Amino acid sequence: MDPDDSTRNEAKPSIKSQFLDKVDAHLPSRSLTQDMRSPAADEPSSQRLLNRIGLISGKTVAATLGKYADVSPISPDQKDEFIDWQAMDFLLIVAQVLPFDEPWRRCFLNIEDEGFLLSRLLRRAKAHRVPSVLWVEEESEAIGMFAHLFDKVDHLMLPEGAEHGKSERVSTLPVGVDVKSFNPLLPKAHMRRSRARFIGFLIDGAHEIGIKYGPERAYEAFKPFFEYNWWLTDSSNDLRNGDHKIHAAMRRRFLGSMRDSALSKPLQLASGYFLPEALVSGRKRHAQRLYLSAGACKTCVVTDDPSFKQDYISYTGDTESLEAFRDWVLNDHIGREAVQHLAWRQTLTHHSYFEVLKLTLSIVGIQARFSQPENPHVNVVVPTIRPDLIPFILKNVERQKHDNLSLSIVINGAEVPADIRRLVDAHPFASLYSMPGYKSIGYCINYGIEQSASDYWAKFDDDDIYGPDYLSDMLLQRKYVDFDITGKAAIFTYLEEFDRLHIRRLWTRDTLEPFIGGGTILARTGTNMFPEDVRGYADTLYLTEAEERGYRILSSDPFNFAQVRRADPSSHTWTAGAHQLNLKGPQRSGLNLSGVIL
Repeated sequence: MDPDDSTRNEAKPSIKSQFLDKVDAHLPSRSLTQDMRSPAADEPSSQRLLNRIGLISGKTVAATLGKYADVSPISPDQKDEFIDWQAMDFLLIVAQVLPFDEPWRRCFLNIEDEGFLLSRLLRRAKAHRVPSVLWVEEESEAIGMFAHLFDKVDHLMLPEGAEHGKSERVSTLPVGVDVKSFNPLLPKAHMRRSRARFIGFLIDGAHEIGIKYGPERAYEAFKPFFEYNWWLTDSSNDLRNGDHKIHAAMRRRFLGSMRDSALSKPLQLASGYFLPEALVSGRKRHAQRLYLSAGACKTCVVTDDPSFKQDYISYTGDTESLEAFRDWVLNDHIGREAVQHLAWRQTLTHHSYFEVLKLTLSIVGIQARFSQPENPHVNVVVPTIRPDLIPFILKNVERQKHDNLSLSIVINGAEVPADIRRLVDAHPFASLYSMPGYKSIGYCINYGIEQSASDYWAKFDDDDIYGPDYLSDMLLQRKYVDFDITGKAAIFTYLEEFDRLHIRRLWTRDTLEPFIGGGTILARTGTNMFPEDVRGYADTLYLTEAEERGYRILSSDPFNFAQVRRADPSSHTWTAGAHQLNLKGPQRSGLNLSGVIL
């Protein structure tokens, strides 16, 4: 055999190898677990609106709103005698361009053979004096498709920017987010610690990127992510034939189409989420929902569309700025988590479906009724042996944005100066109680809890720092998860000895973690009491017993609280020194609260 022929045969890959290489180039990677591809499980949350709402919508909207209120879906052919008009607070019509197999599709589009059914139903509602509200859940340029319904309803809610003249009947429809699906909660702390193994960065809009950029330009644009664990998805299109529009390197990282709650798991685990201008420019409302959903999951969002103006979003216009965003997300843990937390607060406060339904109820003049108190009363309990810290305690509680509260200060074995006692007596919601020194701290806490008939009680330490949003952020979690006890397992600690601020156990934030900081406990009234026969570890024993009893204990975010450890550990009830703490997490010099109290 000619040596040259042998060399040529070895260099040429076989037909089978060529085929397998081609298949490998076109198929998405199989390294992602099936668990990652499944939607995040909804945690049980019994908070819901008790108002009765008749609902005309697609199946997805009906399933979502059913988590938030007492909805009664109505079919196009439903007879009047089977509709409980007397118990209905209002009739809600959520107009969308629905899939062909949805029963209301032809009615919404006013197709001749079915369009009259919706008109007839609205006339029946008016006859029964049930107000009707139309939500148009489409991009603003599509509202004309539903114009035939505008004059048939009592109230009209349109997307922001929609043109329909000025009228008392017309209101702006905020973007709603299903926070019972989209939220940061993971069942185990180790899942947060190892999330980088699953997903680092998520890029949305595979179809739009392929159409606008083309394979080579897209490859260069997103190359800064390629060294890290990243994935590509599509929240608006089900791609069938994108072979020549997406580069092979990106096809291998394509998760597939992930709409609605299917996107919740990737957003929970991603460190950064890219919304490309190709997607944002064509679908502003869809993009805003994606941005807010990421905020609810505490995931940083970046876009290359400077016209997409949103709070807590990063903008990038070139490779260098995208690399800067990547490096910030990977390296500035405190700064990244702070932005994520602020975005979460914005979404939970203004854009959950609770807020959208409350607004709708107010438009029809009906009071929202909740299954649990919307603004629960919290009794703040502070046991202390240092009366000189009472002014500091009062300031910590006075600054709370959650205003439905009382303060029970329990002095343990110390004399209270007359001027400080007068300060408490003059306070509108503070009370002072004195216990003899032989009573344990557990006894003092229990006594303070019993002094106020409240929905929740919160234990504050006398020398730690509590920010204005401390209590209100804790209570926001009730919108997506039931808890008996919540607090902070991830904790900012200021060490006076070293003049340094640390964050400990950051990976435990937003998980079901039973061992939270004793100075951060917020509990539903009626949980177990503190042990009264011990001189130390009262907090630990309280939490241990609560876990044994099956109470649900939730570790929240680390923000709006800073634990202060003085140089002399013996001046604390808990006398552990700095050498006994886990100080491996991120740190900052001095008492720098800029990324702590948000």
